[in-house]
Amino acid sequence: MYKKRTPVLKQAIASKAVPKVAPAVAAKLPKKVSKAELLQTLYELEPERIKVRNNVSVGLALLAPLVISHWLEINLIEQVIGEGVVLTHISFGAMILSAIAGAFMVWKANGVYKGYKEKFKLQVIKEIFSSIAPELSYSHSRCISQSIYSDSGLFRKKVDRYKGDDHCIGKIGQTDVEFSEIHSEYYTTRRTKNGARKQWHTIFKGLFFTAEFHKNIGGETYILPDFAEKHLGVVGKFLQKKTPLRHAKHIVQLENPIFEKEFVVCASNEQEARYCLTPDMMESFMELKNNFKKSKVYASIRGSQINIAISMSNQFEPRIWRKGVDPTQLDQMANLFQSLTMIVEQLNLNTRIWTKKAA
Repeated sequence: MYKKRTPVLKQAIASKAVPKVAPAVAAKLPKKVSKAELLQTLYELEPERIKVRNNVSVGLALLAPLVISHWLEINLIEQVIGEGVVLTHISFGAMILSAIAGAFMVWKANGVYKGYKEKFKLQVIKEIFSSIAPELSYSHSRCISQSIYSDSGLFRKKVDRYKGDDHCIGKIGQTDVEFSEIHSEYYTTRRTKNGARKQWHTIFKGLFFTAEFHKNIGGETYILPDFAEKHLGVVGKFLQKKTPLRHAKHIVQLENPIFEKEFVVCASNEQEARYCLTPDMMESFMELKNNFKKSKVYASIRGSQINIAISMSNQFEPRIWRKGVDPTQLDQMANLFQSLTMIVEQLNLNTRIWTKKAA
């Protein structure tokens, strides 16, 4: 079995020691950075973060008078004050000029932020990832393809906008893995007095992970958050049986009551679902859920792939409104990335007890 990593930042990135390997191999390995070096990088990037924050603050302050006047519906105020109409028009003109200046400052801040964000990703995030899992290739701008997301079958809503970043791909042990942050959305049209207006709605936002399951299964098995039974108990369980989920026709009842409280399993083939979700596998899913605490965890097993979606906000983005030189931020990002790489070990995907069917 692939050796399990200890999810401790100090052991993951604090040491500068390089393992004794052949010189040719060592030359290809990324240099491990210390936590002190990462904090120094954040210190050097701090002036850019402050510049972005200050530009946004000034821009919002300049935009505020126009926003407030619109909220108060200045036209109604003009009708009431009568003789003050001229003064109000002058004030309104000043607010327009202020708003233009504010919009310029926000636009300027956005340009600075893009440069700051790219440096943060390449000089901080990439270094953390390379130190913890040098076997994976990292790209700050790419994401898992929409076809992989769609083929997972987890989210059935038609996607109108799809994006993501922080993409990792490679092998962990013997298992091919790929994951990234993604955000999928759809829109609805709302009629307003100025015409039709699009409203965007999130389908899924968070971390999406896909890996080899090492057994081609004929059907589909889905492990989804169990809202009904968790909050409604026996009533929720009864409603599940009467109104099966749209993912598959069978609701599969399993023998682990703790797992059953957190997840609902639906499958096209009940026997196959039980074959995939062994007692050890159910325990592993509970461990995975505990790692990500309040996040919703979705999974599917289709063909020879297992797909896992973990809903959460962007975790690997630079923070503008809080100080940039923050050791705890490094710890949080490293521990989150450690949890992602440990999915392979938690679900025993490197254990070759199954073989794929011949093509």
